[in-house]
Amino acid sequence: MNTDKHESWTKPSGSRRNSAAAFTMVEIALCLGVIAIALVAIIGVLPTGVRVQKDNREDTILNQEGMLWLEAIRSGSQGLDYLTNYVDTITISSKNVTNAYTRPGLQGSIPAGATFAGLLTNGQQIVNFLTLPKYVPLGNGTITNYVIARVRAITGFAVEKSE
Repeated sequence: MNTDKHESWTKPSGSRRNSAAAFTMVEIALCLGVIAIALVAIIGVLPTGVRVQKDNREDTILNQEGMLWLEAIRSGSQGLDYLTNYVDTITISSKNVTNAYTRPGLQGSIPAGATFAGLLTNGQQIVNFLTLPKYVPLGNGTITNYVIARVRAITGFAVEKSE
């Protein structure tokens, strides 16, 4: 009987080498399989995430642009002459007449069927055209105005803007 407080451990009989804790090839293969399944799932979701991020960025830019245009209308276009850099054409159609207003240098890009009516020279003129009432009552009947503006983004990434 061993009266020593420390017991001595001996390796089991019949083992030829030192036993060390390690992963077997089967365990490693299972881990690689789990990681591969996770990577496939992540890569499958990645395009959806990129598309959602792009849509959110576009929505944010549209909201910013909308707020800018609403504030331009509310403020009476005070100090907004820089709008001439972003509005290419404004086309106003009423009855049988279609007039097109462009910024300087774009007189050749008016829509088909429209006549060139003048240049867009300041922010007040642009806001006035964009806020034309739809129906203008006249003595001989009402005139319906259709206002179409071709504008470029004011906010957003510089790469996404074209000149």
